[in-house]
Amino acid sequence: MPGELEKTYGERNTKMRITLTILCSMAIGLFSVTALAQDGTQQDDKAALRGLYDKAIDFYNAGKPGDAAQAFRELMIQSQRYEYAFNVGECEIERGRFDLAYEAFTMYLEHVGEKAASERRERAEKVIAESSIHIGFVNVQENESLEVWVDDEHRSETPLSGPIAVLPGEHAVRLKNGGDIVFETTINITQRQTVDVARIEEKPKAEMSKSGPIPVLQDKDTQLNAPPEILNTNSPRPGRSPLKTTGIITTAIGGALLATAIVTGRLAVSKGNKMETNCPDKDLCSDKYENTYDTGKSLAKATNILLITGGAITLTGVILTIAGHKRAKSDKLTKVNTLPVLGSNMAGVSIQGSF
Repeated sequence: MPGELEKTYGERNTKMRITLTILCSMAIGLFSVTALAQDGTQQDDKAALRGLYDKAIDFYNAGKPGDAAQAFRELMIQSQRYEYAFNVGECEIERGRFDLAYEAFTMYLEHVGEKAASERRERAEKVIAESSIHIGFVNVQENESLEVWVDDEHRSETPLSGPIAVLPGEHAVRLKNGGDIVFETTINITQRQTVDVARIEEKPKAEMSKSGPIPVLQDKDTQLNAPPEILNTNSPRPGRSPLKTTGIITTAIGGALLATAIVTGRLAVSKGNKMETNCPDKDLCSDKYENTYDTGKSLAKATNILLITGGAITLTGVILTIAGHKRAKSDKLTKVNTLPVLGSNMAGVSIQGSF
């Protein structure tokens, strides 16, 4: 029995050692394959980054600083090295984009900072100071995560960590969500100016008036309910009826004629009294008194005409004034014309209009 047990345990130990050896070999092989794969991937990544760097240099040497700046941006993102922000800034300065140069060199100092070589740090600080004189800033106030586009350039995402630098002039600012424009506006900015941009959302109609629809003021005189394009700007204002105004003017004219009639009447009476005193019989009067007689007769006739005309016009004015007072708040424009009518044996007033 003991011999058989030892033999059994010996076989088991042998099998176990073989199994462990196989497992170790597989683990080592798997590790080696993974290491080789990672090394190959790293080699590929390095080759891709090197190619992107060479591409950026070629663009710059070919006099295409804009394309070179874009290539350096891609290189910075893929390599996750902010040292290339310095190259981006130099390219943007080359093509006069002080706003993008300011942005790139600011990023360089924020992420590289004291690790940067002293010459490069001084260069970045100098460009930032000089560029800030030639640019303005857009401060987008938005809490939701949206893309910020300025003149069809994707510049940042909200909420912003700081204002966006832009060149002076007119700019189109858009906020996008997944390619859809959720807000857009146009701003005009000057050097060293900061413009705030905020999205204003319209409230639902149900929230605008919870107590029901807003009552509409009914007023015929001001015509508030009429569309703006047909408002009658010539309509009389309340209390200033043209009918009443015409009546007042007509009454004044009639009063002036009556006053004139009083004067001519007194002169006519004076001439008549003088004739009765100095020349009772006109047939025997001298030429002097005949002229006095004729003058008195003319004054008397003029007085009668003025009395009739003045009285008629005054009466008309009073009527118009009373009617105008009653219609002072009417929305109908009343047109009235008064014309004196004089004839050889008559006098009066012609009234034309609507009442």
